[in-house]
Amino acid sequence: MVILLGVGVVALGGDDDPASTPTVLALSGSTEDALASCLPVTADVMATFPVDFAGTATAVSEGVATLEVTRWYRGGDADVVEISAPPAQPALVGGVDIVPGGDYLITAQEGSVSVCGFSGEATPELEAIFAEAFGG
Repeated sequence: MVILLGVGVVALGGDDDPASTPTVLALSGSTEDALASCLPVTADVMATFPVDFAGTATAVSEGVATLEVTRWYRGGDADVVEISAPPAQPALVGGVDIVPGGDYLITAQEGSVSVCGFSGEATPELEAIFAEAFGG
């Protein structure tokens, strides 16, 4: 299990044969207070985030969650996203609890994953907000 509180975004390159290696988007944890700037979770606010994707957690190990991207709504084209949580970071309300096999909807802005309900498990409620914000 990885509790995602915030992330920075860094693109990583592949090897000599780009067809054999998936593109990876690496995300690293932040220690900022997730509660400091919570807004209501609406499609209008959701649509302002420049990085938005759906993914399935394929592995979680030693504070790093690997998600296979199933759909990019905006802001990327990587096949895989790796998210690392800061060590010994206490879970904050609004963080994302990532477990292997789970499906997630993730938004990010200014180098940080959006918490406070804007990122999380792909529930019917969050899927409906994503559909309204990004057109389907």
